[in-house]
Amino acid sequence: MRTSLLFFLSTFLLPSFTGYAEISTHLLPRKDGSEINYYLDKRAEKNQTLIVLMQGSDCNSVKNNMFIQETFGKWLPDSDVLMVEKYGITAQLPYSQYNDERLNCPISYKRHDNPKQRLEDYEVVLNKLSSQYPNIILIGGSEGATMVHLVIAKRNDIKAAIAINGGGRFFLDDVLYNIRHTTPKEHVEDAVKGFQQFADAIKNNQIDDEQFISEHSKIWWQQFFTIDLLKVIKSNQHPPILIIQTLNDINVNVDSFHQLSQDINQPNVKFIKYDKLDHGFYNEQGERLTSEIIRDIQQWYTLFVK
Repeated sequence: MRTSLLFFLSTFLLPSFTGYAEISTHLLPRKDGSEINYYLDKRAEKNQTLIVLMQGSDCNSVKNNMFIQETFGKWLPDSDVLMVEKYGITAQLPYSQYNDERLNCPISYKRHDNPKQRLEDYEVVLNKLSSQYPNIILIGGSEGATMVHLVIAKRNDIKAAIAINGGGRFFLDDVLYNIRHTTPKEHVEDAVKGFQQFADAIKNNQIDDEQFISEHSKIWWQQFFTIDLLKVIKSNQHPPILIIQTLNDINVNVDSFHQLSQDINQPNVKFIKYDKLDHGFYNEQGERLTSEIIRDIQQWYTLFVK
């Protein structure tokens, strides 16, 4: 079950590259004395548009994730790009495509990373930069998609947002869906029962503080189990939001996503679905197809945002 959960918890399985030389590194203090690492890829002298790339839940540096930079950081030409590291991670951590728990995953990341902490970090960084950028656009995949919705709910200076492969209303349903689709048939019932017991233990605070499941603390699990995406999205009446879901995705609950899309009919939210792509945008022939997604994002932006 560990392997399938780790696959679910990663946003994309990607090759390792070095970061751009022109991306500048910046530090801001947290209240606990640690530092937020963030990066700015400035593409013009005086740019008014900032794309915020929000990575998923894997133990990797966003700066070393070249796929999201090349694919989702360049759909809007001449915009600057912001990337914020999660707690405990810096660009010194090489990108790793891994299916099991990462041996060199920083302990500070495992202890302190959670959606509330990520939200606080984005708030600090955006408060620093917002006066420079009247057009702030969020884009995130998997856990990053959830962060997109949470940040919108806290701020009134976001011009547009794109959430990709974020799944359905409740995180628990997404994990159980993943287990049912990645566990041998004869073991599915036991695996689902075991995870339900784990979820109950998390909710009842019966997990030790130093016990990490799939590289995450009980606080991370507790917070994600309490997020109701339907309520969060319905609270975001502005700005324009594009929600994208690939329907061969077994990492999130596609059935729950369909229900979520039916329950939301507010005019600022648009849904786009892709029939034959998985969580990492691969088709059944193993080809990664993102060009249509990028074109649809550009068209949506031109029609509803620009």
